[in-house]
Amino acid sequence: MSAADDILAFVRLFGLLERQVVCCGTVSLPQCVALQALASRPHTNTELADALGVTRGAITRLLDGMDGRGWIVRSRDAGDRRRLAVSLAPAGRAEAKRLGGLFEESVAQLLAELPAKERPRVERSLRLLRDAAEATRARWSASA
Repeated sequence: MSAADDILAFVRLFGLLERQVVCCGTVSLPQCVALQALASRPHTNTELADALGVTRGAITRLLDGMDGRGWIVRSRDAGDRRRLAVSLAPAGRAEAKRLGGLFEESVAQLLAELPAKERPRVERSLRLLRDAAEATRARWSASA
């Protein structure tokens, strides 16, 4: 089995785990990702669309649904009144915190399946893979 096969299998399995354990049918995966992104700081629609890898139309529909659940607040950007800033409402912050706890628990269970002496090496390898993925995405985005 190649590294590509292993990465693809892991991503698929982890995605299934995330949907089963974290989202649990109450939150869509895009909503889950958007909540986590907005938990760190407010975003514009464009920034959020880029972070999720979706179109502006798709992010508008996603945000409309989140707005309907009382999870977000849209406000004019103080620096540029033409832009909307999206931030979490208290209900959205609570949902992001709940989902974050479920995610942390599922990752802890996953890591617990590894031999204890291998965990630091795996965690370092994950950081290296993340850095490589971010650098590759940045290069692809710059050339598009």
